[in-house]
Amino acid sequence: MQNIVSIPLNEPYRVILSDVRDKLYSTRERARQLLANGSFEILEETTFTNIEQFLEPLELCYRSLCACGDRSIADGSLLDFLWQVSTFGFSFVRLDIHQQSDRQTDVMDAITNHLEIGS
Repeated sequence: MQNIVSIPLNEPYRVILSDVRDKLYSTRERARQLLANGSFEILEETTFTNIEQFLEPLELCYRSLCACGDRSIADGSLLDFLWQVSTFGFSFVRLDIHQQSDRQTDVMDAITNHLEIGS
């Protein structure tokens, strides 16, 4: 993990996001330890224990970018990521849609029927 002191303070987004990176790493390692050993050594204070804690610094960056006139940056990948995190939480996994493509067709059909936009 990177020491926050080594990041120039005139780069506020790097300061904030380096802390997010470090906490995500600790959160992942704590979960791995818990799954592997049934216990963990990483302190809870160094991890995200809920999705709101994870969203808070990201939303701070979003609001700051908007306030500084960088709404086009804020409304790009950052906003997309905020929506994804709000929707899925920490449950991000890679999905290869080519695997079981027959099931993909069934799932998309069920979704579009549920939304009443056809099949």
